[in-house]
Amino acid sequence: MNIKRNRSAVLVSNVFFLTVFTFFLTSLMTTLGSVIDGFIIGNTMGTKEIGACSLASPMWFIMSIFYNVLAMGCQPFCAQELGRGRPDKARELFSMTVMLGITLTIVFSVLTIIFNRPVTRLLGAAPDQEVYLPCRLYLIGSVLGIPAMAAINLLSIGLNLEGARRQTLYAAAVMTLTNIFLDLLVVYIFPRSMFLMGLTTSLSYYAGVGVLLVYYLRKRKDILLKPTFCRMSLRTIRQVAWRGMPLGVSRMTTAVKAAYLNHLLASSVTAVGLAAYNVQVQINYLTNALFMGVAQALSLMISVYYAEENRRGMKQTVLIAIGYEVLFGVIILLLLFNSQIRPQILRFYLGSNEDSYTAASIGIYFFARGLFGQAFAVLFANYLQTTGRTRISNLVYVLCDVLLVVLFVTYRRA
Repeated sequence: MNIKRNRSAVLVSNVFFLTVFTFFLTSLMTTLGSVIDGFIIGNTMGTKEIGACSLASPMWFIMSIFYNVLAMGCQPFCAQELGRGRPDKARELFSMTVMLGITLTIVFSVLTIIFNRPVTRLLGAAPDQEVYLPCRLYLIGSVLGIPAMAAINLLSIGLNLEGARRQTLYAAAVMTLTNIFLDLLVVYIFPRSMFLMGLTTSLSYYAGVGVLLVYYLRKRKDILLKPTFCRMSLRTIRQVAWRGMPLGVSRMTTAVKAAYLNHLLASSVTAVGLAAYNVQVQINYLTNALFMGVAQALSLMISVYYAEENRRGMKQTVLIAIGYEVLFGVIILLLLFNSQIRPQILRFYLGSNEDSYTAASIGIYFFARGLFGQAFAVLFANYLQTTGRTRISNLVYVLCDVLLVVLFVTYRRA
């Protein structure tokens, strides 16, 4: 009996690791372009361009609300339908989700381009500030790729459920290489323009979509969740959206937090301060993708065990997820608090803009202090969501990302 339990625990652990890795890549891909842009802009341009990149950061979370809600809600329903031996029902649900998610992001992108000036002001950049124009140009170039970003995220749900995780890895590799290559062309061959930097990010997302489409366009009968055109069911979409609502709330509260801090910094400091804050933003992209990858892996596996009323599997999964969060959190803290590594992090993101180093170092310090709170809040909220406690899950995100941040800033400014 003990041997069987040990084998079961090892199997759950192995599956969990593969699922975490896949979801980490999927989460990272939604902000991968910004991560690459942040590095290249930081090492080749000035503080106003770095500050513009920081100001635009809330948009990636706002834009991801639509497809993240649908993706997170679609995932457990599709898993349950496949588990019940109804692949046609799962395929129909998956197809509806993909179609609606891409359509919504196309509409959102068009509206953002049309109203780019008021959107830039909402992000915290006033027309008389030096970061206003580069932020607006970067925003226009970047939002062109949002439909592709949505397609990657939504299609990855089907790939994860089918076990075709390699395709996600291939898409991430193609996106990364394409973005780096095109960014270097902008820096060293074409005129240095924030619009072109945003445009290259958009093109890299379409390159990543191409990789996934090649997989789905192959005439193979073993592809269970191949998206097709189908009629929309408002009842089904409403159920999917409600199930995935906590992740949408998470993205919204993250965007509100970033916009709040951006407005605060833009009104009280110069582009140097905004450039310093961008280091924290870039680190948060990576840590958020990692912690969200663990949380989404927990959500997927718990949804299966919960339907089967498998308490042992649920307990094993929760313990493994907590172990991963602790391990990753300790490693990240050691890196951020290390007196030799932190200057390398600053140099990596800020390059020769040394006037932002001191402020950035302080920002990293306070970011690291709240790291474990962020990790376990995301994990707890996803567990609550998966077990049907949607309202409490939403409350966790609002409390962690908005109320506590505002209270802490108010206390420090008093």
